[in-house]
Amino acid sequence: MSKKVRRMLLGFALGMIAIFFLGTSERKVHASTATYMKSLKDGINLGNTYETGVEETKIKDPAVAKKIVDNLKKQGYSTIRLPITLNKHFDKKTGVVEDSYYKEIEVMLKAAIDGKLQVILTMYGDSYQWLNDMSNQKATIDLYKKVWKQIALHYKSYSDYLSFEGANAPYYNKKNQSEQLMILNKMNQEFVKTVRKTGGKNSKRTLFISTLNGAVTEEACNSMAAAYKKLKDDNVAVSVHYYGLWSFSVNACGKTTFDQMVKKDISTFVALVKKKFISKKIPVVCTEYGLYGQETENQSINVGEQQKYYEEFLYQVKKAKLPVLLWDNGKLYNREQGMWTNPALRKLFVAAKKSRSSYVNTDSIYLKKGSQMKDKSLMLTLHEGNLKSIQVDGKALVLNQDYEVKGNKVTIKAEYLKKVVDQHAADLGQYQTMLFQFTKGAPFGVHIYGYNSAILSTNAGTVNGFTIPTSFNGDRLITMESFNTSHQTRGPITYSTFQEYGNSFEPDYENGAIELKKAFLSTLKEEQTILVFHFASGEVKTYTIKRSKDVIQEVNYKKTTALPSPVVTKVPTQDATQAVTETPVASIVPSPTATDQSIAAMSPVDGQKKHNNGIMYSIFLGIIILLLLVYSLYFLRKRSMQRRLLEHESTEKSADSSIDK
Repeated sequence: MSKKVRRMLLGFALGMIAIFFLGTSERKVHASTATYMKSLKDGINLGNTYETGVEETKIKDPAVAKKIVDNLKKQGYSTIRLPITLNKHFDKKTGVVEDSYYKEIEVMLKAAIDGKLQVILTMYGDSYQWLNDMSNQKATIDLYKKVWKQIALHYKSYSDYLSFEGANAPYYNKKNQSEQLMILNKMNQEFVKTVRKTGGKNSKRTLFISTLNGAVTEEACNSMAAAYKKLKDDNVAVSVHYYGLWSFSVNACGKTTFDQMVKKDISTFVALVKKKFISKKIPVVCTEYGLYGQETENQSINVGEQQKYYEEFLYQVKKAKLPVLLWDNGKLYNREQGMWTNPALRKLFVAAKKSRSSYVNTDSIYLKKGSQMKDKSLMLTLHEGNLKSIQVDGKALVLNQDYEVKGNKVTIKAEYLKKVVDQHAADLGQYQTMLFQFTKGAPFGVHIYGYNSAILSTNAGTVNGFTIPTSFNGDRLITMESFNTSHQTRGPITYSTFQEYGNSFEPDYENGAIELKKAFLSTLKEEQTILVFHFASGEVKTYTIKRSKDVIQEVNYKKTTALPSPVVTKVPTQDATQAVTETPVASIVPSPTATDQSIAAMSPVDGQKKHNNGIMYSIFLGIIILLLLVYSLYFLRKRSMQRRLLEHESTEKSADSSIDK
């Protein structure tokens, strides 16, 4: 073998060694975890099933459970998160969980696993019912370990389709942030250690650990990243939540529309996830996403604004490769029937997998009865497609007759609007939905309403409850301001005159009333408070109340006042464009601030890619060993020949020396 060939072989071997060690310098991910993380593409929470303890829709029939699994798979879901609350179902000394509770859970759990759905079993309500009490830290942590030991032992032989989450959005009462982060790191460490010790499939089962309160902030993420590294366990992933900018998510502070501030909050969240977790090869999943305010019966967030929010969120998490699980407690999706409350929202979710969706600047046009019809201009936000048509009940409107298009501006002609009003001459409320169809993505609905001005009547009540008899007359309430005669803010929110929908006020369309909540009324002083109600039509109504001790009454109220019966109009239909997500239990929602700190969602490493890389590294290693073996044999053989030659030359020299003598 020539010297040149030998050098080439040696260089090749050294190069392969370098590739091997550089390639394996990243964290190794267990094959089952890699596959598991890759499968977490589209998931949903089965909330209000086993975690609330009250008014649950427990799934007790295996046949029903199987039907639910089949329906979820038809919807394209590969993962469910199953929240459970053990607080009332285990011995507080031994941590032993009641057999009856296991049996309840396993109806759904087994059906999901048999149907090859990934299942994240999470300790949910316990986070705010007893785990948050650290008055005796050692006792709480010891009990936590006992409970998880029992759960882990019970499920140790279950397949890799099952994973555990230590606690849902944990937080700790009467502790500052630094103390809470230290406690959380300890709890997560004990959770992982406890489960691993039980052996069986738990030795490498995927485990999720949550950031503090499920939030994505610099402090929470830095603490989690450092704690994750210390675990030295590659089958652990991080769990976070995202519910958007707080003021938009609950409809407070006048934040009623999807705007640049809401969009920026999503971008900031995704950027932080990438920086703190993805770039460090830390697997991470957003185990809950949605909007808090959608728990209210009358939809505190306009349906079109919800759709815009979800479009942006799903686009950004897809780009960042973040797996996300929708929060739903049964109001969004009827599990047994396999039907969505708002089918258009599901269309948006499906479309988001392939392309972006476009939308219109508003989802409603309000036409006042008796007013002169005028053209209505709408603006399009086009992402990857163009406007294809506008349809009503499957029939396309006529371009340049019913509407015109110039660039991103669409004008609905007055003649068309007058025709719609004439067809519903005796009606108030929603008339029709114009479905804007685009060449790519999901459709967007714009609803046409007929209305008259809302009428608010006088009334009296107490701080425990006050209702304003209201004839909505086809209009919808959007938000409410409150302040005194000096324009000083009044209500639970003090940094904005706009109060929170659902917490301070809420419309009751069915019974013709606006309800003022105790949380709002109890904060009022003994003075006049001016309430300003903003309606979807753009109209504004002012209503003044006065508090005297615990009595609340409208300023013109008299006991002899005959209250007119409110005109109860048809409740505006939340139809095919409605986008709904459920909020979790209110007690775990972080307190709002003026800057609206948001809660977040995240993304894991593509584990399967690492697994495939591992196979390539093994092949490289085999080639290296073979080359080194060949080179070693050649080297040993050459050294042996050189040694024999030297011995032969030495013998000849000795013989020559003897002859000379």
